[in-house]
Amino acid sequence: MSTLMIEEKIALKATPERVFEFLLDPERVVSCLPGAGYDGKEDDKTFLGHIKVKVGPVVTNFKGVARMEEIDEAARSVRIVGEGKDPAGGNSARMTMVGRVEPTDGGSELRVVADVEVSGRLVTFGRGMIQSVSAQLFKQFSARIREALETAP
Repeated sequence: MSTLMIEEKIALKATPERVFEFLLDPERVVSCLPGAGYDGKEDDKTFLGHIKVKVGPVVTNFKGVARMEEIDEAARSVRIVGEGKDPAGGNSARMTMVGRVEPTDGGSELRVVADVEVSGRLVTFGRGMIQSVSAQLFKQFSARIREALETAP
């Protein structure tokens, strides 16, 4: 098993309320994550999805579930716990993520802190490779969130 801590900030030209509303809409968030898809919901706080990730020569197709464990509307903060498995490749991942929206002079800043545990064949590629892939995914995710929130009404 390999554990990875991800801390990122995204500056957005959108109101904190709009960014937080977006953060609470899993279908919209998933649409911004490269290789991911929304597969429905079990209840108002539990969602199903999938993501295809390539690390080195290995392509992994995770299917999983994510649950909004804590939502603090006053602080514009949400804690999400998710886990997924790749039945064909024996890989699994678990993530605990906290997203918080802070007001700024030009709009908002979305702060994301995620603790990710990966197990299976992906671990053989090492923490550096997994971290590099995560950074690239987050860069694309950030660009798509900006497009969704800064260009749409």
